[in-house]
Amino acid sequence: MKRFRGLGVCLAAAAFGAVTLASQTLLLRRFLWRFESTELGVAIFFSSWLLGGGLGAAVAATPPGRRLIRLLARYVWLPPLVCALLYFAHYAVIGNLRAWMGLPAYHAFPLFHLALGCLLANLPFCFAIGWGVPAFCLALENQGLPAGRAFAAEALGSALCGALVTALLAAGIAPDPRDVAEWYRFFPQTDTAPGRFETGGGTTLYGTHGDSFYALTAGGVSELLPEGDRAVEQAVLALSQRPYATNALLIGQVQLATARALESLRPDLAIT
Repeated sequence: MKRFRGLGVCLAAAAFGAVTLASQTLLLRRFLWRFESTELGVAIFFSSWLLGGGLGAAVAATPPGRRLIRLLARYVWLPPLVCALLYFAHYAVIGNLRAWMGLPAYHAFPLFHLALGCLLANLPFCFAIGWGVPAFCLALENQGLPAGRAFAAEALGSALCGALVTALLAAGIAPDPRDVAEWYRFFPQTDTAPGRFETGGGTTLYGTHGDSFYALTAGGVSELLPEGDRAVEQAVLALSQRPYATNALLIGQVQLATARALESLRPDLAIT
């Protein structure tokens, strides 16, 4: 039986790593969808995530924190369970943050509101993460085993779960079918359900409204057809800057409409 000592603690640590890694991936993905994939938003998201984890670990070192760690060391499956429950709570917070802050759908998120929203969405969850590994280390020490096994088990669980989540997202499995509500936020009068497809980078909803084809990605319109005037304007501007270009790489919004305008003006242009 000695060789199986600490197995339960290591399994709990691995589950803890799996839950936290999957949660971070899916919460970031949800955050990018709701806040239009801005670089500043990503920076604030990760900053608040690290802040919460650091604060949780720091508080765990205080006398009240050590008392709680001793309690958690006796119930090692409690940290992954708490983190799993907090994940669903934070997922709901991100989805409803705009409405709770009174910002209309057409309004860009101000920096202060964005930072406050990141703290609300991340701080409690990450604060709880800071308590997990110290509890597993203490549980192993109480059994006379090296505390380093907790770090190894947590890392192994994170790695395995990361590979699984990546495979599921790459296969196009929808993490949240309720994302279709975003379509009706843009087109409240429509009665036609949109199509959707999943990639590793996010969800895309597409369909027609009126006489136009729309694609929604990351909380905004990524493609719009026809987009004649604006697309032609962008194409003419690009060609005026590089009239003898032989190829063009399009990055940004409404790429397909711009590509069609470029093709009509320069059929010989290679467009990516």
